[in-house]
Parts: sequence; C-alpha cells; structure tokens
Amino acid sequence: MIREFIKRMLLEVYEMTKEEQEEKKEIEAFWGEEDDIGRAVGLQDPETIRRERSLLSDYQKKLNSTKSGKQMIKDFRTGRGNISIAHSITYDGFAVNAGSKEGWKGRISKSNPFTEWLKKWGNNNRDVISTVSWPKPLGYGPGRSWKNNQNWQVLTGLGFMMKGYPVFISRQDVMSQTLDSLPAGLQAHQKSSGIAKRPGSIDTAIYGDDPWSWSAETLLDNWKPIGIFLSQDFLWNVPVATAMDIIEDAKSTGLPCWIIENAIGGLGHWIPDNEWPEDRDDLYLTFF
Repeated sequence: MIREFIKRMLLEVYEMTKEEQEEKKEIEAFWGEEDDIGRAVGLQDPETIRRERSLLSDYQKKLNSTKSGKQMIKDFRTGRGNISIAHSITYDGFAVNAGSKEGWKGRISKSNPFTEWLKKWGNNNRDVISTVSWPKPLGYGPGRSWKNNQNWQVLTGLGFMMKGYPVFISRQDVMSQTLDSLPAGLQAHQKSSGIAKRPGSIDTAIYGDDPWSWSAETLLDNWKPIGIFLSQDFLWNVPVATAMDIIEDAKSTGLPCWIIENAIGGLGHWIPDNEWPEDRDDLYLTFF
C-alpha cells in the first residue's frame, strides 16, 4: 500500500491555467493569501504542492515504521479495531462559504440521501475523502469531550461509517482540498490515480504511539462504507415524513445503522438498528 501511495503522489503536481491563476488572485484578495485557502479550492503552485507532498511522505514513513503505527493502520483498514471513522454527507465546510462548492442541500436528496450518495460517489474510493475519527469500536461515540474539538458538528448530521487507508490523521482540521470545488483541469489531471488531499503541515499529526481522543480531519484513501449514522437532532429539524423516509432509506442500504441521540447536547448515545422498531408508526413513536 505504501508503494502505491508514493506512486500516486508523483502524479499530484499540477500547473494552473492562466484563468485559474486569476481565480486564485481573486480568492486571495478576499480571503487572504494563506496556503490553506488555495489548498482548499485546489489552486496551488507546483512548489507548494511539492512541499506538502514531501511533508506527507515524511508522515507516512514514520507512521509505517512503528508497531503502534502499523496497528493503527490495520484498525483503520479493517474497520474491526478500536477506531471509528465517520464521513459526513451534510457538513458544509470552507469551500461552501467561499462560494466554490454547493451546500449539502443542493447536493443530495432530501428523502433518500444514502442511496443517492452511494450511487453518485460510492465507487470513487480512489479519491481521498475527509473524515473524522476517534479511538472507539464501531457503534460507540467519542464521548462528551468531543464537543471541545474541531468539526464535532460532523456527528450532528448524516453520514457513513468508513474503513480505509489513513493518508493523514490530524488533531485539527487541515483545510485539505474540497473535491467538489476543484478546477476541472486538476480533476482531469488526477483522474487515473484518484484525486489527492494533503495537509499543509504535519504539526498536528497523530502517529498511534501518542494518546488521542479525536481526529478533526482524517484523510482516507481506498475507503469503503461499512455503516451509517443519523443524528436525531438532524432528523428533528426536517419534516417528520422526510425524517421517516431518511431512516427507511438508511435501512434499505443493508448497512448497519445507528441513530445518535442528543449529539448536539453531547450525550451521543448510539442506538443500533437492531433496536429500532420495524413498523413505521412505531419508529415514529420511538424517535419523534
């Protein structure tokens, strides 16, 4: 896997077109010239890409060099260890605020978000995606302390539990490339290898031999959905009929599902689908 990863990194350097260089200047004039901004929307010069690629290579070498790092990789890849990984399909980040990506309400269906997401993006597992992760087995939340960390809002929406290869595990958000907002030329450039994501620094890296309770951004490659989470807080903020459709859509995928009670309040009790009533009316009485 590490050889495949390094081979892919060689394909990441991309030369912006003149139009993209102008777009970068416009974004920087409004948002500032920090590297994080350009990275988030995929507008970076080759020198910056090479520097970030080198940092990521250093991280991967260290992660793969220790027993604890290798065990953590195994837990991520199998989905059967002491690590949970969640990918939100309703969380809107910087690229939405910058106007370079449509918000989730325009990207997914209101009544069948999970089956639609799987149909649209479920086979794109060569593209690295952003997730959050924490050191608990599947079906167990991160605990109350997670609300003190970045991107805790991920678990107040809808999304998939994943397994995959950890490209980078960070205690903080790394403002990686937002796939839906990348220039068409960059997407075409990396089409054969899958679109990459990178951090601008490895100062917030998690290596496996250090205590951690929450990764605000884990870049995941070769991923596969292995479950679904639904926040009860989210379901309470849509029409009841829509909420019921969303629950039934989740069950129709055949993946294990959990409804998270009081995620916003910090309790975060995960209710597995084998404890959900089968009847639609009973589902309503239980959760609404």
